[in-house]
Amino acid sequence: MSTNNHQQENSNSALQVDPANAASVLRQRAEAILQERADKLQPQSPEMIKLALHELQLRQIELELRNEELRQAKDQAGYVDLYDSAPVGYCTISENGVIQQANLTMATLLGVARNALIKQPIKKFMFGQNSDIYDLMQQKLLKTGEPNACELRVIKSNGDQHWVHFAATVAQDENGGVLLHVVISSIDELKRAQVLALFQAQIKAARRIQGLVDGSMDAIISIDANMDVVLYNPAAAETFGVPVEEAMGRSIEQFIPSRFREVHSKHVHAFGEQSQTTRRMGNLGQLVGLRSNGEEFPIEASISFIEIDGEKVYTVILRDITKRKKTEENLRESEYRWRFAIEGSGDGLWDWDIQNNHVFYSARWLAMLGLENEAAGRDPHVWSSHLHPEDKSRVLAQVQAHLDAQTPHYANEHRVICKDGSTKWMLGRGLVVQRDDEGRPLRMIGTNSDVTERKEAEAVLQEKERLLLESQRIARIGSWSWAFTGPIKWTDETYRVYGVSPKTFIPTIEALVNLIHPEDRPTMKEWVRACGAGEQPAELEFRCVWPDGTVRLLSGRGGRIDDAENRPTHIVGTVQDITERKRTEVDLQQSLLDKDALLKEVHHRVKNNLQVINSLLRLEAGRSLVADTKEVLGYMRGRIRTMAELHESLYRSGTFASVDLGVFLSRVATQAFKTQELHRDAVRLTLSLGSVQSCMDQATAAGLLLNELIANCLKHAFPEGRAGEVSVALQPASDQGNPPDGRWCLGVSDTGVGLAPDFDNKRKASLGLQLVTDLSQQLGGTLVIDAVPGAGARFSVVFAVQAPAALVMPP
Repeated sequence: MSTNNHQQENSNSALQVDPANAASVLRQRAEAILQERADKLQPQSPEMIKLALHELQLRQIELELRNEELRQAKDQAGYVDLYDSAPVGYCTISENGVIQQANLTMATLLGVARNALIKQPIKKFMFGQNSDIYDLMQQKLLKTGEPNACELRVIKSNGDQHWVHFAATVAQDENGGVLLHVVISSIDELKRAQVLALFQAQIKAARRIQGLVDGSMDAIISIDANMDVVLYNPAAAETFGVPVEEAMGRSIEQFIPSRFREVHSKHVHAFGEQSQTTRRMGNLGQLVGLRSNGEEFPIEASISFIEIDGEKVYTVILRDITKRKKTEENLRESEYRWRFAIEGSGDGLWDWDIQNNHVFYSARWLAMLGLENEAAGRDPHVWSSHLHPEDKSRVLAQVQAHLDAQTPHYANEHRVICKDGSTKWMLGRGLVVQRDDEGRPLRMIGTNSDVTERKEAEAVLQEKERLLLESQRIARIGSWSWAFTGPIKWTDETYRVYGVSPKTFIPTIEALVNLIHPEDRPTMKEWVRACGAGEQPAELEFRCVWPDGTVRLLSGRGGRIDDAENRPTHIVGTVQDITERKRTEVDLQQSLLDKDALLKEVHHRVKNNLQVINSLLRLEAGRSLVADTKEVLGYMRGRIRTMAELHESLYRSGTFASVDLGVFLSRVATQAFKTQELHRDAVRLTLSLGSVQSCMDQATAAGLLLNELIANCLKHAFPEGRAGEVSVALQPASDQGNPPDGRWCLGVSDTGVGLAPDFDNKRKASLGLQLVTDLSQQLGGTLVIDAVPGAGARFSVVFAVQAPAALVMPP
């Protein structure tokens, strides 16, 4: 060691020389040697010089390589010192688990010399089955290539065991073979601390478990493989009536009826052979226990086992369910009786186990919603999911209020949506029948009654009453009833008709007589007598005097009502204030006379004015020398003449709200034909016009349409004096009289030359045909054109005749 240290000090001393100064000294020595050798050299040929230079370059490279080797050797020596003195063990292991290299710490951890480790299998130093842990780690390491680690025990040469942390990475040797670089560190202190902590925790757990066992309300018994009792808590002593000191060490068969002991022993041992360590007992039948006095009683139990030092210990936790079984039996009997009673009444039953959130639905309850038991199951949401959206929040709020003990019971009428989408009205009733010690609900039972028919009847009745009261209010008609053995009842409108308040006026015979005008009281008394006698008197008009002295004219109707045995029970009637109606009738009659005269005068003047305009247009056409102008003025005269004919028809008929469309169109067609002088003899007009009443606006549009169609026929269908026929028809759209939908067909046809080939293009530019299309739309129909070249054309419109409306005069 001293020699090595001395060499290291010299080396360090050399390294401490100034590198620049050392290079200068070395350069000077080299130049001196070269000069000395140069004096002795003989002149050489160029080839020899070239060879010498090559040799010098080779020597230079060799020198550099030797210097690099010297440097690496120096670095490696420092690495080896660090490697051997590291606080953890390092080693290199081949793929087959043989140690290739190891540091001194590794040798110390395994308790052998370092040289003795080399070429040894690493598993040789692993304790027992810890080599399996190493194999698993190596497989994972070679598969993933990622660093891996584990904890395992190693054994030294002297037999001592130690816990180590074993970490490894994958590398390759110079030949490409797999190597494992392993780092091993001792974790004995850590393991000792963990064992100590576990031991202390087990002591605490044991104390807690003993406290739980002793304080448990359930009987807890542990037995060994020989079925002898090794643990017996106070609850078990109370359940079986056997003190703890007497039960310990004795067979558990003392608590089992003799007929079950052999089967019980087999089941326990069979359970110990299974992988399952805990299960509930009694799956194959009811369990029975045996008390010290020989009494058998029902129990429920669970069993588990653990292994302690290779021996199985079985623990049974059991509970005496005698009282519960009796309660369940009584409850089943009670439930059978009340379920039978409820189902027999036609109501649906539900039973909600709130704690487990399960609901029993009776067959009748499910049938009400069109559900099946398999589909509904025990899901509590089945009920709430079928609640009508508009009622859901209200119903759930009332249920919650009862669950919170805010109401004595639950009762609610609501709608439900059945499986087929229909809606039903249900009367739901319910009551919480069980709560825990803190008042939390545990069970709620209720019924559903189908009240759809009643609700529908109530809705119809309420709607009728509402409509009756509203109609009475609008028409100012009150109703009343008088039971022969009871009071007189008035509706609100009856009080208003008589001008009194229901808060201050009590309807009696004497009070009613005081409201009647003195001159009409005898007539009223006779009318009331006739109603009571069942004579069904006619309507009575009489006067009443309001408390403020206002006199109103009223109209009364009444009759008698008899019971099923034709015995009179009461009379009923209506009363209406007709004061304004009477005044209005007088005023209206006079107004109608005035307006009728006015309308006649208006129609007469309009017709005369249209005739004047027609005459002016005729004079203007006679003065004009332009053929197109004369033609346009002729069309205008025809349209004005059509409107004049309408007013003439209304004036002559004496009715101003409706027009006989057939008569009106006959006059329009005849007059339109007469004005066409060019075709007076060659072309004939035929009419087939039915009779139908139409409103004035629709008649105007139909007359103008017919005028345009006839003018179009006479202008284009019969050129150069061609003879033919024009037919005008107004008939129901079907072949059987007036159709139910009131549709009629107005058609104009001719036997002329037919439509021109470019008719569609001309139609767009023709004002007359555009007007025909617009007028067809005003009628509420669509223009249809049928034509055969050389065989004439037919224009038709199918439309719904608008019923005449009442004539409304402007104010």
